Amino acid sequence: MANTFRAAVVTPEASLFDQVVVQAHLPTHDGQRGILYQHAPLLTKLGSGVLRLQTENGEERFFVSGGYAQMLNNELTIITEHALPANDVTAKIVAAEQTKLDAITGTSAADLLARQAAADRIKAMRLAANISI
Repeated sequence: MANTFRAAVVTPEASLFDQVVVQAHLPTHDGQRGILYQHAPLLTKLGSGVLRLQTENGEERFFVSGGYAQMLNNELTIITEHALPANDVTAKIVAAEQTKLDAITGTSAADLLARQAAADRIKAMRLAANISI
């Protein structure tokens, strides 16, 4: 297993993934970031998006929203507030998020930020699960 590293995905509720991977693609707060074996030490804030972890047997995909990722000594640790395996994201879950978004009706700066964050989560969920708009 040359040129691989360990990756772990942890939420407050559970450890969702802990395996050796070939590469990772992270949805950071400022765009996508690719990680390979021997990557320089890194600590980055996560955004909402699709986390892709390439194992030697295929790709694992997760919807993630918020949190941090650290790459150190060929170990990638992803601590996120919300994560779901892409296969677990359903139209019903996306509809529930849409209901939450629709309930944010204020015009304050905080309400606008909350609406944008909710919209970003919905978009990321749809991408993770390949659910059309």
